[in-house]
Amino acid sequence: MNIDVDVGPIRARVRERSKQVFGKRYRLEVFAAVGAGEDPIWSRRIAQSLQLAENQVSGEIQLLASLGALQEFPAPHDRRKLYQRVSHPVWGFARDLVEHTIAEIYPEEPRQASTAYWFQVMAIAEPRPVPV
Repeated sequence: MNIDVDVGPIRARVRERSKQVFGKRYRLEVFAAVGAGEDPIWSRRIAQSLQLAENQVSGEIQLLASLGALQEFPAPHDRRKLYQRVSHPVWGFARDLVEHTIAEIYPEEPRQASTAYWFQVMAIAEPRPVPV
């Protein structure tokens, strides 16, 4: 698999799109990463994956929890605030919007660019399926 795609322009465009849609620069990126990641989810792990400050991520995770897209993950001996995804339309919306944005930048090879993005951002070849 050739994943020689510069994800810098993808990240920049995703952040622009996030600002247009949500009024927040990192919201779409965080929503998509949380939706693509493995449970349990916590702010620091997502922040490190996206190369963002933890405080830029924690508010978005709290918002997802308040929307009902995340629920607390039971871990009585862990001091971190852990979450797990639950079925919610936000996951499909965030994924579709990121994939559409990638296809705008790399219309000839959107699948390869998408794979490169997810691999470089989340160290995964493909995002997890959207929970239904």
